[in-house]
Amino acid sequence: MNDRMTSGIAAAALLGTAVGIAIAPRQNRLELGRRLRRGTQRLIHILTHDRERIAITIGLTATKIADFTQVVIDRVGESIAAIGSPLARIRRAFASHPTLRVRAISIDAVGNMILLQGIVESEEECQAADLLARAAAPEGIIRNLLRVSRDTPAL
Repeated sequence: MNDRMTSGIAAAALLGTAVGIAIAPRQNRLELGRRLRRGTQRLIHILTHDRERIAITIGLTATKIADFTQVVIDRVGESIAAIGSPLARIRRAFASHPTLRVRAISIDAVGNMILLQGIVESEEECQAADLLARAAAPEGIIRNLLRVSRDTPAL
């Protein structure tokens, strides 16, 4: 919509309002005038006497808008991340896992194959890493080369 079209619509609305007021019965025109004066007086009263409430309301509204904006940014970021590279998706998945994020796991790509290398504490962690990588990048070929540490107690 261009400025000319917008101006035309605004002019038509204003003209329609003026014609509607002009052809309305006298009693209705008087009532409209009374409501406009009363509304204007009330608005002036609110603006002059309730400045603190207005400031608080504006502050709360700005906070809500900022919160909503952050939610939108997070969702857009998640959407972009979902279509990111398989390596990035796997790294993010491992970073969000409570146990795997503290393990020294290297995630690399060789051609179209994704390699998981490093040391984990148990076979369950090894399987969890494998399943997590496959879920994060189902289109990739995952090669799990993780080793389970076999710490034996000193004798």
